[in-house]
Amino acid sequence: PTPPVDADRIPVTEAHRRGVFDPMTGSFLRVPGTADPISADACRASTPIFDGRMRYDLKFEFKRIETVKAEKGYHGPAVVCALYFAPISGYIADRTAIKYLIRQRDMEVWLVPIAGTRVLVPFKIKIPTPLGNAVLEATQFNTQASPAVPKATAKTQ
Repeated sequence: PTPPVDADRIPVTEAHRRGVFDPMTGSFLRVPGTADPISADACRASTPIFDGRMRYDLKFEFKRIETVKAEKGYHGPAVVCALYFAPISGYIADRTAIKYLIRQRDMEVWLVPIAGTRVLVPFKIKIPTPLGNAVLEATQFNTQASPAVPKATAKTQ
């Protein structure tokens, strides 16, 4: 939606709308390389997000490795990353909620792999609020690797 007109809102430019992810897709992290994706390297990332109104970066920093267990499905290691909010445009700088998110140094995300891929997705997220921690955690997490489909070659075409 078009945000309400406000002279204090930092404008979103066309450049801010390019090369970005929506918040849901932006929560998926692809870990390059061939080593175990559950590692400190997974947290060496910054994701550009545009939610239709605001452009911001989510910056990740390694904290630790933990073991997680869903009631159904995944049981194994998770890489825990600190999560930092860096607004770019589309926000009003003097808003209390924006200032609060910028100052946060205790937000965390637990990332686990989608089976057969180098893509990590959130299993658990912790965001401190003035009333206590807000925690979102998966109770079911089932993924299954599909068999690789051979690429067509000149002989098989």
